[in-house]
Amino acid sequence: MKYTFIVLAFFTLAGCHKAARIEINGTAQGISNGVFGIVDVVNKPVYGENIVKEKFALNQQLEYAGFYMMKITNMKNTSDKHIPYEVYLEDGKYSVEVNGKDLTKYPKITTASKTQNELSAYYRLYDELVVDIKKQIKEETAFLKSSKAGNLESNDYLMRIEQLKDARKKEKEIEATLIEKFIEKYPQSEVAPHFIHNLDYKSDPLRYYKLFNKLTNAAKNTEEGKELQVSL
Repeated sequence: MKYTFIVLAFFTLAGCHKAARIEINGTAQGISNGVFGIVDVVNKPVYGENIVKEKFALNQQLEYAGFYMMKITNMKNTSDKHIPYEVYLEDGKYSVEVNGKDLTKYPKITTASKTQNELSAYYRLYDELVVDIKKQIKEETAFLKSSKAGNLESNDYLMRIEQLKDARKKEKEIEATLIEKFIEKYPQSEVAPHFIHNLDYKSDPLRYYKLFNKLTNAAKNTEEGKELQVSL
């Protein structure tokens, strides 16, 4: 009887520690034939499913709780590329709505994950504030590399270079404003150091130092928070 009890206890405990799973149900408006993929922080493919008639689904064991990158490919228009979407995956269910007609926009993600909900809020704000200046920088950079730039008079060429410099400076200012607005809305956020860490905070260390000091002790003591304490 004693041994039977031990065996039963073992299986009971094993049942309590079931493996974490990630369940994703998604739509991609405008994409009838595509690929949905998730890679880890070193760009290693982790999950992948086909998008069929604007829908995709995934239900698998979770590799680990943490940050990943989500990629969407429209097989009927492979030139339509986007910067992969940063997501935070943990045990649970996620509903993902991708704007297949404009892949530059961060998807609408519905989940119980607090961290992912804060990521969604941050990247929605990012889309509002940063996307336009990023587009301007991309266009200015492409122009300066084109044959048209080579045909410009020297003064005109220098003027375009200054325009690019001004745009990059404006980008840094907007990114700091983005962090300010996010911290105002989510003062208890523990993921805020992650966002700061991913930006060029050394371009304006005093401003970012003041922003960092608004964070909670819990946020400051995250891995990236500790790195920022040393760097700022």
